[in-house]
Amino acid sequence: MPYTLEGRDIIALAETGSGKTLSFALPILQSLLDKPTSFYALVLAPARELVVQIADHFRALGAKIGLKVAVIIGNMDLKEQVKLLNSSPHIVVGTPGKLLYHM
Repeated sequence: MPYTLEGRDIIALAETGSGKTLSFALPILQSLLDKPTSFYALVLAPARELVVQIADHFRALGAKIGLKVAVIIGNMDLKEQVKLLNSSPHIVVGTPGKLLYHM
């Protein structure tokens, strides 16, 4: 955690439920609190299920500060995704392919 709070890059490898998502989500949220803005962070994940899990963690951690999270994945209505992106979310979590499609 100290390295991520300093803004340094990390590589984490650990068992499920060990706090890997928390290790990058908390520094992002702390930095966002220090410098509030929309479109603050982009999180890429290789699978839809992981995207949803990461987004749920961000929502839970940011519930009290009004954090807006957009999920961009396949098999989701494109108009809904465009609407989410146009709502100026703080965090965008998605799969690389679907994010490239929107770009």
